[in-house]
Amino acid sequence: RIEQGADLPEMKQQVDVSKVIDNVLEDTSLQLKEKGIEVVRNTPHEMIVNGNPTLIYGIFRNLVDNSIAYATGATRICIIGIEVEEGDRHSYEFTVSDNGQGVSPEHLPHLFERFYRVDKSRSRAIGGTGLGLSITKSAVIRHHGTITLTSKEGEGTTFVVRIPLRYSAQPMDLHVGRQHRQISRFLNWRRSRAGQKQYMEKTVRVSRRR
Repeated sequence: RIEQGADLPEMKQQVDVSKVIDNVLEDTSLQLKEKGIEVVRNTPHEMIVNGNPTLIYGIFRNLVDNSIAYATGATRICIIGIEVEEGDRHSYEFTVSDNGQGVSPEHLPHLFERFYRVDKSRSRAIGGTGLGLSITKSAVIRHHGTITLTSKEGEGTTFVVRIPLRYSAQPMDLHVGRQHRQISRFLNWRRSRAGQKQYMEKTVRVSRRR
């Protein structure tokens, strides 16, 4: 079915990434308030790309959730968006950074690997699966974009995402459809009232242990 194109996400919709970020910040506002994290944002009013709104939402939701859950001591998340040009390629570049504890160098090459966890006990306590950043990278690549990260212990972590303004069709990976369904189920749970309550309870419980 997937090889024939069934259940694959529509990738040529016009998506306003600025509005997507609005939705992400609205959906995470309770968690951000509970953790005492301020969001500093500098993005254009409108940032239109061709792509899939569910996948793009998942990119920014996972990055914000990652800071909320794992950036111990963070008091600020910064989101910056600019338009960049490289030859005839036009993209939007998004920087999502926090001022938390950062990640030690030995973990950095593995953070986008499936099921990789820096702190396994902490991930289990808040229900982490080790899939968030792997799913994020897959969604970025699905848009023919790039994602990189830098981190320094004691200073925080920065993710840089580039998404081309125009989507050009290329041969599809066999698990794109599966990943899209996985992201959809995950986001539907996070958006549900029960999911929001469970996620907040786990986050608060881990915070109190520190």
